[in-house]
Amino acid sequence: MLRPERMQRVSLWLVRADAPAAALALAESGAFNTDAGDRFRIELPDLGEHRYRETFLEARSRLDKLLELVPDAESATIAATPAATALNTAAAPDQPVPPGELKALAQRLAELWAVAFAADEAIHALAAESTRIDHQLDTLTSFAGLDMDLGRLSAEHRFLDVRLGTVPTANAGRLREALSLTGALLTTFATGEGIEHCVLVGPGGRQQEIDSLLGTAGWRKVELPAELLTHPRTARQQLEAKRAALAAGIATRQAAAGAERALWAGELAAAQRRLAAASPYADTVGSALRVRGGLAMIAGWVPRREVERVRQLLQARLANSFLLEAREPEAAERPTVPTLVRQPALLKGFAALVRTYGVPSYGEIDPTLFFALSFVLMFGMMFGDVGHGAVIVAAGFAVRGRIKATGPLLIACGLAAVAFGLAYGSVFGGEHLVTPLWQSPLRDPLRLLVLAVVWGIAFLLVASLLRAWNLGQQRGWRAALGDRGGIAGIALYLGLVGAVAGWLGHGPPPALALLVAAGGALVALAHAYSEQTGSRGERVIVALMETAEAAISYFANTLSFMRVGAFSLNHVALMLAVFAVARQLGGAGEVLALIAGNVAIIVLEGAIVAIQALRLEYYEGFSRYFGAGGRPFLPLAVGGKVLR
Repeated sequence: MLRPERMQRVSLWLVRADAPAAALALAESGAFNTDAGDRFRIELPDLGEHRYRETFLEARSRLDKLLELVPDAESATIAATPAATALNTAAAPDQPVPPGELKALAQRLAELWAVAFAADEAIHALAAESTRIDHQLDTLTSFAGLDMDLGRLSAEHRFLDVRLGTVPTANAGRLREALSLTGALLTTFATGEGIEHCVLVGPGGRQQEIDSLLGTAGWRKVELPAELLTHPRTARQQLEAKRAALAAGIATRQAAAGAERALWAGELAAAQRRLAAASPYADTVGSALRVRGGLAMIAGWVPRREVERVRQLLQARLANSFLLEAREPEAAERPTVPTLVRQPALLKGFAALVRTYGVPSYGEIDPTLFFALSFVLMFGMMFGDVGHGAVIVAAGFAVRGRIKATGPLLIACGLAAVAFGLAYGSVFGGEHLVTPLWQSPLRDPLRLLVLAVVWGIAFLLVASLLRAWNLGQQRGWRAALGDRGGIAGIALYLGLVGAVAGWLGHGPPPALALLVAAGGALVALAHAYSEQTGSRGERVIVALMETAEAAISYFANTLSFMRVGAFSLNHVALMLAVFAVARQLGGAGEVLALIAGNVAIIVLEGAIVAIQALRLEYYEGFSRYFGAGGRPFLPLAVGGKVLR
């Protein structure tokens, strides 16, 4: 729980023909993280069955598309049918999928997709035609006022110039007057949205003059499709009949496609099962599998306590002999070792918040437990109220079944708020209902701020101790002792804190404290100097700057924790404001104001306090001791699901 599980580098040497079965067995173990590395690149240059992976990805893509068309396939009963023989429905889930079966499966899925695609394309073509008919019906609405054959308007006339078009309403009057001088007549038969639909009839010999006037007025010619070149009533009847026929055709094709696809449910369920069995081997190809001739090697990481179980599972599943080598990670491999931390259910919500910052490196202390304890305590200090905490506890129990990780987090924060509420003597902001176990924050604000600083000092000391441990694991104990973030930094910080406390009359003699601080500073300076490169003067300057920066950051980080006390005071002040407003309203308004005020404080201030506690954890804690440079342990899985 405090440290990631110890990992071992595992190399599985086996007959190449057994590789698919081995990959499936490793996936079923739920304890194998693939990672081939570069160690065997020369001895085993071939990455393995690229075609197998390509075929798998092709089949998986087609299956996903088909499952969108047949959503009930996942729960369908797998029935062996003549068409499904290629899917090997009789195979057990723990049987590997050989390349021949995978290829046949991919071909069958391609056939089903071709049929489905053709049916959908035919339906889409009918739907597009129906949409086109709808647009023509919309166009026909503009000609409802014309009681004449539209084909005659579009036909050529020997002695007349007949045109159909639109003109902006603002220009219609002037155009009508101008056209009258040419002997042409402009008749409006429909209007709408600033546009007039018009018929123009003029003498046949004055087309150029009419064209000039129409261009100036913004005339737009209306081109009619062949279906509309008849009387508007006749055209509408024909179009509506055609639309009804298209709708019937779409319904028929959809019903036929649905009935046909329903017959595929068993095949698709079988395909899904077989592709799930093929996925481990496909995932190892190109990442953890290397082959040469008839020999294969699969490499990766396994938790130390799981190695023997993995060995036994391979013995039960593989037909031929194999060699399983397991060793501790080498120093150069440690940055690539995946991190596996098993957290109890109560810490899942806190672990999720830690993971938003990063994953612990291999060997690094997992901060979840320290984070959970300190986060809950700071939340309780800043939001101490029995009533408000009880509401948060109730909310945690309410969401526990639906959001499992969030429930325990809310319950823990609520209980901390209740505990500090008893210490402050506050119940829904009222300080007369219970006797405080300690005192109200407003009774002595300065004392509360001092306690917040003391809490910050303790927090930073624990964080620095964690940093020293991590330094020892990653860079050796010399770094743990001499680094400004290690034991030397702790001595510097304790000495400075002791000196300040001594000057204030509450600590050791300032001279002794300064001696401790000077010793820590000298050790940190020497270590920083030894790690630098360049001239002697450059190394001295950098070492001095780093040590001074460490002292300044300790001071600034300590003062940041004064916000813990400030928000405790803020919580009381907000409740006093709510009570003052409620008293001004009186009667029913007072009750409503108290309810609304408490709800607002629980929701808004509760969220703000949680964010402030998280900020202190991230910026004053994690930035000091948590490298967060690890990679999560991602075990090989069957069909994307870890079976264990």
